[in-house]
Amino acid sequence: MTDFASYWDEAIFGLNDHQRCSGLPTLCRIVSCERPPSAVRACSPNPRAAYAGLDVTSQGTLPPNADAGYADRYSQPWSATGAPRKHSPVKICQRVTTVMMELSMRIVTLEEHFTIPSLVRRISPDAIARRGFPVGNWRRGAAVEQRLPEIGALRLGEMGQAAIATQVLSVSGPGADLVDGLEGVALARDFNDALATAISEHPDRFAGFAHLPMRSPDAAADEFERTIRDLGFCGALINGMTEDLFLDDSRFDPILSRAEQLGVPIYVHPGIPPESVRKAYYDNLPHSASFRLAIAGWGWHSETAIHILRLVLSGVLDRHPRLKLIIGHMGEGLAAMLARCDQIFANEVPHLKRSVAQTILDQVWVTTSGMFTLPPFFAALAVFGIDRIMFSIDYPFSSNQQGRDFLDSLPLAPVDLAKVAHVNADQLLKLTPQP
Repeated sequence: MTDFASYWDEAIFGLNDHQRCSGLPTLCRIVSCERPPSAVRACSPNPRAAYAGLDVTSQGTLPPNADAGYADRYSQPWSATGAPRKHSPVKICQRVTTVMMELSMRIVTLEEHFTIPSLVRRISPDAIARRGFPVGNWRRGAAVEQRLPEIGALRLGEMGQAAIATQVLSVSGPGADLVDGLEGVALARDFNDALATAISEHPDRFAGFAHLPMRSPDAAADEFERTIRDLGFCGALINGMTEDLFLDDSRFDPILSRAEQLGVPIYVHPGIPPESVRKAYYDNLPHSASFRLAIAGWGWHSETAIHILRLVLSGVLDRHPRLKLIIGHMGEGLAAMLARCDQIFANEVPHLKRSVAQTILDQVWVTTSGMFTLPPFFAALAVFGIDRIMFSIDYPFSSNQQGRDFLDSLPLAPVDLAKVAHVNADQLLKLTPQP
């Protein structure tokens, strides 16, 4: 077990016991206040006043390595430029927040991917090409190709380096949604059984989203239930459209109904746009720009936002009010558009029981997957609220360390940071930490 006192000493740069204890109440107030340390200077008209009274040099002795300016740095936390000094209470609080996370914060990520090449080879290359997957090493180079099919030492090691407790795994790339009939059903089952085996070897580190044979909706609903009841999965992930249809099409109602009955969420993940959309919106750009624009550069996000809006506007979410949906990438742009949607649709949707925004806020959760800057996070926080945001990385397309660095940078009180890091995911997915 980690020695908390040693970490605390390091966090506040060698202060003695009296200094540490006299400063602790103020540190705790700052760390847990509504406007945490990194937000105080930007938001307060008098940021220096936020740290008034935090006197960590007036009692006891200074650390043995203190130089002549040590006391001044502590009593004057802001430099002439207005930036927090290296050893100021501002920096101390930021360090304490990081240390607290390293010691006790459980971290769950839930848009983390894998594939099984031997199963992908059962899919017709023509079907893969028609769906828009490029030929060759199209993902992001050899590093991703190495990591995507690996659910073992390499993945666990990189999780450990970033202190990630649990990954919720889902199939990426060509899958059973490209295969018709019984063959597609069998392929989905084999993907799920292989994932269940991987989870059983490390049940404290991995959980799973079901992979469904979307072209056979009744069978998909049954496979969905099997993965929850028998394999212990915590939901399903669906990659975009199926045969150019969104989930609001009535053929998919058995899947939505079963998710509602089971009380588990569906993660609506982006998929490659249909060929007609690719040709009209994205084709004829230099190099690989067309493909990238169609997927992670823009198209994925707009398509997923449309997917959710169609589920609202069609009345599907009113018919399934207990259906829980997850979307990634800070809400796929919806946070910026919900007020606009309500304005435009206010008098156009008399068939709906709730406004567009209210329906989405009632039934949709968002993750941070693949997006590691503060502006979209703040937008999602302002619109969806802290209880609907869950940390995710999008491994191996994004690195665990990049995601962890972003999580560490969030200017949130510890209780809210815990919600983003694991509490919200634990509650929604019914995850139980292993002893």
